[in-house]
Amino acid sequence: MWTRHGRSLAGAYSAVFFLDSPWAGAVMAAATFLYPNIGAAGLLGLLSGFVVLQLLGSQPALAYRGFVLYNSLLIGLFTGYLFQLDGGVALLICLAASLTLLLTLFLEAVLRGLGLPVLSVPFTLVAMLLALAAHRFSSLTDATWYFTEKAPAVFTVLPAFATHFLRSLGACLCLPDPLFGAILLGAIACRSPLMAVFAIAGFSLGCLAESLPQLAPLNTKDPHFFNYSLMFPAIAAVFLVPSASSVGLAVAGTLMGSLVTAGSLAFWDAFRIPITALPFNVMVLLVVRAVLSAHPARLATEYAGAPEETIDRLRLNRLRHGTGEVGVFCPFEGTWAVQQGFDGPLTHRGQWRHALDFVVLGDDGKTFQGEGNELSDHHAFGRPVLSPFDGYMAAVCSNLPDNPVGRVEIQKNWGNHVVVRSLSGVFAIVAHLRKDSATVGVGDYVLAGRKLGECGNSGYSQEPHIHLQVQASPEPGAPSLPFHLVNFVRDGVARFQGVPEAGTRLSPLPVNRELERGLSLRIGEPLEFSRADGPGFSAMPRIDELRGTTFLLADGGARLYYGKVGAQLFFYGFEGPLDSPLTDLYACLPRVPLAHTGRLRFEDHLPLAVTDRLLPRWAKLAAVLATGGRAAWPASYEMDCASLEIAGEASLAGRRVKTFARLDPVLGLFEFGVDARRYRRTLPRRP
Repeated sequence: MWTRHGRSLAGAYSAVFFLDSPWAGAVMAAATFLYPNIGAAGLLGLLSGFVVLQLLGSQPALAYRGFVLYNSLLIGLFTGYLFQLDGGVALLICLAASLTLLLTLFLEAVLRGLGLPVLSVPFTLVAMLLALAAHRFSSLTDATWYFTEKAPAVFTVLPAFATHFLRSLGACLCLPDPLFGAILLGAIACRSPLMAVFAIAGFSLGCLAESLPQLAPLNTKDPHFFNYSLMFPAIAAVFLVPSASSVGLAVAGTLMGSLVTAGSLAFWDAFRIPITALPFNVMVLLVVRAVLSAHPARLATEYAGAPEETIDRLRLNRLRHGTGEVGVFCPFEGTWAVQQGFDGPLTHRGQWRHALDFVVLGDDGKTFQGEGNELSDHHAFGRPVLSPFDGYMAAVCSNLPDNPVGRVEIQKNWGNHVVVRSLSGVFAIVAHLRKDSATVGVGDYVLAGRKLGECGNSGYSQEPHIHLQVQASPEPGAPSLPFHLVNFVRDGVARFQGVPEAGTRLSPLPVNRELERGLSLRIGEPLEFSRADGPGFSAMPRIDELRGTTFLLADGGARLYYGKVGAQLFFYGFEGPLDSPLTDLYACLPRVPLAHTGRLRFEDHLPLAVTDRLLPRWAKLAAVLATGGRAAWPASYEMDCASLEIAGEASLAGRRVKTFARLDPVLGLFEFGVDARRYRRTLPRRP
């Protein structure tokens, strides 16, 4: 079992390759001792940075993020590659690694304000400084004279390109040896095959770009080619959302990086200073900043520790929370029906195709009672109209008359309307309101669900209804944008996102405020659970101040991330040992509708990692093979809003798994279980 400190130290090695894997880092760390001088120097640099971090009294979460420590590790490895380790060199490593740690924290704060990662900029700067200072240290013994490759004879029969790549990959950790590179490649491929492929692709593009201008054989022992093996995956799948466009940018960035490399070599070689990771840092920072300016949505908001896991998380998020389109709440109370949906045949065409019209239907399926000749005969007329999201009022019009039934106003076709600007900068317009019904003014701040006015029949409207669309500007008639509704009930099933079709009856998910208060997990107050047939566990609500996220921290360091949006509490990410009881909690309650309406059904998807302990060993392999190595298992749940019991069922590789949870309006989570495993809340004893 990894200790917390051991995980952070080993993770620094794998973090160089953008991987969150202590075991892969441990393999890499052990492999550096193929050259004891370099391995010991790297470990000394890593420990020096770690000690300084502790002396600074850093936040606990900061010490366990790889980027903070790997720069100190790299400066130790770099020094060990240059000089024979002795007392003086050891002191030099401690000083340089400590300086690198301070520079890392400083640059991380500065670059974060620009939306940029720190990368290995601190290592690059201190390495150049160290190379300059070395000219004054005449007593240091040059270790490069003693560096001889330890690659066995088998490497002599490999193609020159393969040997060159392995040597270059080893140079990422300041150890340009084919055998060491092969060990690194194996560790990388076991953790992330896609990262290994991208490293090879980047190296290949770099070789191609450098060979074409000179049309001469490459210097296969020049270590700077490792920049391309880091540059390509960083752009393709780490700092950008993995996609065809990110791969295209990685290709272009790597090719342009050859120009940065050539210029850097020409300049710094004159001063006998190695360029180390300068091209990698320059190109990645340039591309990330350019994407941030041009299309911020293409930047990855969170990296999952490996490209495959990032892709899986994005896929799972789409299944659970929809696409990146704007989500809006139902702008009404009670049950309404969609009269005209997206691409509707009447008015939702062309640039206004993304819009919804809502009416109220009676038991007979009609929108009115009696003859329907009067506005008051229509069920929707005068009903409250609510804000579709939090934001500021951008426009309010409430002085136009309501049309008689069957007649329309062509000139002022939007009629009375309100426009809300969301906190993200998009606008929602709700139109055809009743005259003089607006309850807000321009500039007012409103929360989702606040009354804005009443349903009317103004503008181009033959009968009372409300029109909803999202747009990029506040002007009525602006082109509509794709959006979806969130947190609504259709046919007794809770839908957390979706675009209802014409004819669909739906209602907003009603919120149980008492249950909402009970499930407000208080930071720092532990949740204790007992188990009749096994050990219990404790989970502490915490805040990750660096990420701005909340999570439950359980015994063994497992984390279950959670959040609250509208009428639901949901769990969305798990980190840690897969045998943690938190995986059972995730399976039982991937989300909790904070509702109070009879019996409510809902569906969700569970990541394969969370369901791992629910499968027998033989089924795990079958599940991986059947899904191509990736999976999001569908699960269905039914909640009795009176007893606050939630029963669930998931089909995992042919096995049906049943889950159970019971909530309490005061205590919140009270009991949960998967199959025979049951956990029950243990209440604190009163003094």
